[in-house]
Amino acid sequence: MTNQTIWTDKSELEYEAVSFYRKLWPLVDQDPEYRPPIMRNNDTADLSELVKIWNELDQRSTTRRKDRLIILAILLDLDAGEIVSLDVGDQMQAILATQNALPLSFLFDPKHRLTSNPTKCGWIPLYPEGPITTAYGRMTQDRSRGHYQFTLADIKANGFILDAKYSNLDQGVIRQTVPYTFSAWVKMKSRAVSPSSSSSSSMNDTTPRVTCIILSRMKSTISSLQSPYIGARFSLVPEISNINNNNNNNTGRQKSYTLIYDGPLLYNRITPTESSLSPASYPPIEGAVAMPNDAQCLLDC
Repeated sequence: MTNQTIWTDKSELEYEAVSFYRKLWPLVDQDPEYRPPIMRNNDTADLSELVKIWNELDQRSTTRRKDRLIILAILLDLDAGEIVSLDVGDQMQAILATQNALPLSFLFDPKHRLTSNPTKCGWIPLYPEGPITTAYGRMTQDRSRGHYQFTLADIKANGFILDAKYSNLDQGVIRQTVPYTFSAWVKMKSRAVSPSSSSSSSMNDTTPRVTCIILSRMKSTISSLQSPYIGARFSLVPEISNINNNNNNNTGRQKSYTLIYDGPLLYNRITPTESSLSPASYPPIEGAVAMPNDAQCLLDC
């Protein structure tokens, strides 16, 4: 078991933050009155910096989880005082908004984290808990439109449009043959939400809606899962929520999709070599339409 440091007072916390900062990279000489901005407009910011800091913090323990969030802000050269002045549910979202790119593991990994917003931005955790990875690709931020974007080809993933009648299905089997043959069972994973958050999320909404699932082709890095693959489910924006089976083919040929996050899922491909994990009791999901490989996905958050 890894030994964990427990910070018990403010002075220890500050010392550890500065010490950790020095180990990661040399401190730059700064004016004594310098105060880092809450927003950092650095187009060359390296995603590996965020991943390294986040995962180092995940290996440590604090008496208060919010101390990790403060240290994360400090090490990302942000104004921690301004961050903590925000509502608790907005603090992590403000930190992540300063980053030009984020790992898609925020969407795909079915970690049990408290979320800041269980509806539109339910993938954003309250605190830096659970490791993150770039193994499943990244999404870049388009601040002008308020979206995060990625393409299926870039993240090595398959995407499928599902009819509205499957929007609240927890598990099922997809079988599609055009433009390629693909069979898999999928199972939604529940997410832990903040006790202060609304209990009605987009996952629990009973209103039928056209959805899509994006399934990473990369093997899962989480050894405790009973599935070799992971992905996520999304709702399509209301502008195209009236699409039905009669024109789903047009939806599949779209080159741009605006998505609202529902939650993570597990899946396993049904092949001659990977069929043992496919429960026979899973209901079939009919009429799934493959999204183009070069489809641009715009995550609304």
